[in-house]
Amino acid sequence: MVAFKWKAVTVPGKRITDLQVSKYKELRGKHGQEAAAAKTGISVASARRLESAVVLPSQRPPRHWRTRADPLAEVWDAEVVPMSWFELAALRGAEAGGVRTVA
Repeated sequence: MVAFKWKAVTVPGKRITDLQVSKYKELRGKHGQEAAAAKTGISVASARRLESAVVLPSQRPPRHWRTRADPLAEVWDAEVVPMSWFELAALRGAEAGGVRTVA
């Protein structure tokens, strides 16, 4: 027989709502950290961060800095933007009576 340890199903990158935070803190008084996190649909790591959080997620100021380097910064202006202008001009030519696509 194989035993599986079930974890809370969460979507990475999905923001935690104020309702989840208040529900977690309410359940945390009755249950352990893992159980309260699972019942609110957040990860245990996020629950640990919420333990020391003072403000709700909606009350935090927005981030204005980059969290990682832009991988396309070197080629964006030199190659990608000119390609998009060329494709846009080709599409406009097609709309103006040039080659038309048949659906």
